[in-house]
Amino acid sequence: MASLKSMSVADLRRELERREKGGKKLQAQHAKLAKRLAAIDAELAELGVDVPARGRRGRKPGPKPGRKRGRPAKGDGRSRRVKNAMTLLQAILKGVPTGKTVSPAEAATAAKAAGYRSAGQNFGQQVATCLSKAKQFKRRGRGQYQRVGGGGGAAPAKAAKVSKGKPRRKPGRPKGSKNKPKTEMTAAA
Repeated sequence: MASLKSMSVADLRRELERREKGGKKLQAQHAKLAKRLAAIDAELAELGVDVPARGRRGRKPGPKPGRKRGRPAKGDGRSRRVKNAMTLLQAILKGVPTGKTVSPAEAATAAKAAGYRSAGQNFGQQVATCLSKAKQFKRRGRGQYQRVGGGGGAAPAKAAKVSKGKPRRKPGRPKGSKNKPKTEMTAAA
């Protein structure tokens, strides 16, 4: 078939008529098949067999079949979020002695041995992230973290910063702002 630009108007009209004729043939065939399908459905109904719904393809709108709204029932195969008495870092600190170098996999095993529960599929990645951010662990190489200093199982509380020297700008102020006190003229206005 030639491109539309090279076809004459008469050729375009003939092509349109041909396509319309083909469409009419398909519509007639569709009507014939629909009539035959209706007869089969009637026979199935007489026999007491459920007839599948027709119309649009795919799943019907609404909730998924077999699924109830609200909380899932126990034992349905889906995981639930586990509640722990301690944080992941506390569990790792409890399971890894000071000075020992561990990989994230070893730290995950130690955390689970210390009583930490997780149903997550990416638990190893969570442990690796926790180790990389924790101040109680120092990175010694690729995938190797050494526990440094510190006692107990809890992370130390952050000390408040005490400013020394020149005053700093308040958060949200542009650079260069030194938080100068208002002068009497601006306060009176």
